[in-house]
Amino acid sequence: MGGMTSEAVAQRVGRVSAVLAMPADGAIRSEVTGALADLARVRSWVDAAEADLVHRLDAPGAFPEADIADATRCSLRDAARQRERSHTLNAATDFAASLGTGDITAGHVDALTRAGKQLDDRQRAQLFDQQTQLLGQAEKIDVAAFDRLLKKKVKEIQADDGIDRLARQKRAVRLRT
Repeated sequence: MGGMTSEAVAQRVGRVSAVLAMPADGAIRSEVTGALADLARVRSWVDAAEADLVHRLDAPGAFPEADIADATRCSLRDAARQRERSHTLNAATDFAASLGTGDITAGHVDALTRAGKQLDDRQRAQLFDQQTQLLGQAEKIDVAAFDRLLKKKVKEIQADDGIDRLARQKRAVRLRT
């Protein structure tokens, strides 16, 4: 797994701990917001690590959701979501790297997962082929804005597919008199 080193994660956790050790009324606002930013990056690193570990459980015929649920004390539904996130990151490696460095959040990856689920395999590949451009946007905007962007992309891909489908149908039709 790429991303932050364990030393960088430990440094960020140390800064968060230092702010938490301050009296509530003694912490400067910039220290608190800095600690929140550090915590968000650590959370993203943890989410990337979790996705990598979940991917390692995938095996033909296995039921990794049960292992995930047992290990993390979550529901099978949550385990299935973790597995979907892992599959998305495996297909969109640029997103995996960016999550590991804390440049995006798991929410961005989940939005990409939801968008991919609305498309067939060929269309999904078309969406993931745009991952570099999509990631550039994801790193600049919040999850809600990224979700809206992806909804537009999905509609564009589906509309383009409709035109392609019509062209294929026209070629397939032969009129005989």
